[in-house]
Amino acid sequence: MATHGLPDVAWVLFDGVDVTGIVVDGSDSIENVTEDVQVAGVSVSQKAYVGPQSGSVNLSGFYDSVITATLDDAAAAVLMYTLEGNTAGKHCECIAEALPGTYERSMGDNALHKAKVDYSAQGACTIDHAYILAALATTTEASGDTDATYVDGLAETTGGGRFYVACTDLTLDDYTNFKVQLRDSADHTTFADIDGAVATFTAAGASMIEVSGTIRRYLSISWAYTGDGEDQSAKFVPAVFKIAA
Repeated sequence: MATHGLPDVAWVLFDGVDVTGIVVDGSDSIENVTEDVQVAGVSVSQKAYVGPQSGSVNLSGFYDSVITATLDDAAAAVLMYTLEGNTAGKHCECIAEALPGTYERSMGDNALHKAKVDYSAQGACTIDHAYILAALATTTEASGDTDATYVDGLAETTGGGRFYVACTDLTLDDYTNFKVQLRDSADHTTFADIDGAVATFTAAGASMIEVSGTIRRYLSISWAYTGDGEDQSAKFVPAVFKIAA
């Protein structure tokens, strides 16, 4: 059994913007709508799902003008946060389309200004309990991979999954774009790219890529730039959620 505290919330990222430094509290929830379907002669209460699943995240922290600019009139975007630390192989929580709802700011004398934001999950999923494939970090290498430090994603699935990447800082120099590719392996020795599972960035941001078909047990990523340059750098974190077949 592992226990975690606020220091394990190593990052909170919305649309590629790192809001970690202002978050002091938060909660998330997934709700399944059920109805009592107990019938005559059955002595134990019976329930059945009767509506769509919903997910929400509530964050509170200190007021920040940059975050305000990100949230004001914001569209739904990828939200990623970890409750288990910034470590490959641990889990993070991901929402493909997190829609900022209520954004509340509070001011007080002899106190720091505070702010709260409520997100609701839209689109293809509620909250995915995904594997972190590489820690959030800056790389200045023009290309590379994590095959040697792969993540054990446990059972292979034929149900596909969702590949999340948040890029919080990007310098392209003269390159055209920056790409992060999802890779997998059956034996943690021979890795191959998963077709279509690539996130492309021309600026800081975040994306979710739907992956169809088989995702094998062992997982890694590779990254590369398109074009020619020399002073490149990227700070990013990739994660994947496998859908059971």
